[in-house]
Amino acid sequence: MMNKSTRVLSLLTAVFFSSTVFAQQLVPVIKPCGGTEMVTIPNIIDRDSDGMDDRLEQKLLDRFVPVIMMFSSETCPGPALNGTGDSNLLACRITPYPGQYLLADSIDSLKTFPLPLASDTGLKTGMVWYNPFVMVHCAILYGQDCGLLGHSADVEGFHFSLRYIGPDSVSGWRYDTLMQNWMGVSIQSIGHDATICQHIETLPYKSALFPNGADNIYASPEKHANYLTIPGCDGANPCNPNCDSPQIRKYVINVNLGEPWAPLVTDLGTYYSAYAGQNPWGTTNFLSGGAGTIAAKMERPLSSNFAQGTVLNSVDQICSLYKQCYPCGDSIYNYCVLSGTGISTGTPGFTPWYHCGETFVLSINQPGVDRSPNIFPIPADRLLQCSYPDDLNLLSAVIYNAQGTEVKKLSLQGHVESIDVSNLAHGYYTIQFRSAQNVFTKKLVIE
Repeated sequence: MMNKSTRVLSLLTAVFFSSTVFAQQLVPVIKPCGGTEMVTIPNIIDRDSDGMDDRLEQKLLDRFVPVIMMFSSETCPGPALNGTGDSNLLACRITPYPGQYLLADSIDSLKTFPLPLASDTGLKTGMVWYNPFVMVHCAILYGQDCGLLGHSADVEGFHFSLRYIGPDSVSGWRYDTLMQNWMGVSIQSIGHDATICQHIETLPYKSALFPNGADNIYASPEKHANYLTIPGCDGANPCNPNCDSPQIRKYVINVNLGEPWAPLVTDLGTYYSAYAGQNPWGTTNFLSGGAGTIAAKMERPLSSNFAQGTVLNSVDQICSLYKQCYPCGDSIYNYCVLSGTGISTGTPGFTPWYHCGETFVLSINQPGVDRSPNIFPIPADRLLQCSYPDDLNLLSAVIYNAQGTEVKKLSLQGHVESIDVSNLAHGYYTIQFRSAQNVFTKKLVIE
């Protein structure tokens, strides 16, 4: 397996020769009916290892970062601690989330369950399907807070989400830099975070579809708390009076911070000399001030109305989906749905199943023993045991982490009964067994 430096060099080489060589890569994509499949996309430059092209991330920031508006009554010092400078850094983390089901209507649980929860006859009522989208967490960096309880340095956050609406929603969102294929979904501001004056506003991102949405952030004078509306800002009295003076557009520099596991920026002095030595992913307060850390703004829980998915909460919904996902005659699944109007559940073996009918209407699609590879124990620690029929003629096994990055590959020719996973970090993975004709995908947890 290539090490990280070799992989990055290969990506750069592929881009350099893109005029003559169309380099490609395989990426795992979560399917609405459960499980994953491998999709071929062009090689991408992905220095922050989040599965999305870095060039696309910067284009999305430049296109969709909302306009930051200040007020003429603002007298608080500028972006540097000593009041100098005419531009603020806008530090952002932009993260792609593949489509997947969740057990709760909370976008934050994507961080907890980065793998699909739906598998062979494993869908459940109450699950929520989120189509692929991109989450952007941003923090505006100031030199001082000049409010009643003012302090040196200030970090004010807001969040917004984007969705790819191009013709290839399966994988195009990873690398398609045509801006007409993207639109804003939701935007959320947080003023006076974690104080008695906390004020949260959530609106659709303003677009042709949502003309009453928002694409501005209003930074209240002296305090810099963020709002989506002028009434919201004025309504925060006595914490933020006088948000009614003439507005002035604030000049900001968009900075893509990358991801905690692969940061693109570790010293903000690269962009603004007054912030030299400031690590946006560090645990010390920004500029040693009283506003806390930048990283904390990137991890703030979002309100439940920020991003809505499709909830499976009715008989019609789940029965329609099951008939689509598990049709009779499909050789992949052991059970298929024939007909019916009700929902029943059971656990033959250890796999949950559902059927849509008041009487038993599931047809046995593949009588006999499941011939796909079996892995155990789950969770695994040091060794992962494998069992599979010899006549499957498996060629290889590939393990991917939660971000879809290949972390281990080995040949299975000669029948391998155990895989050493002791060098893998704790977390969620997928393992793919491949033969000349088939690909079998299993979920894996390392503890």
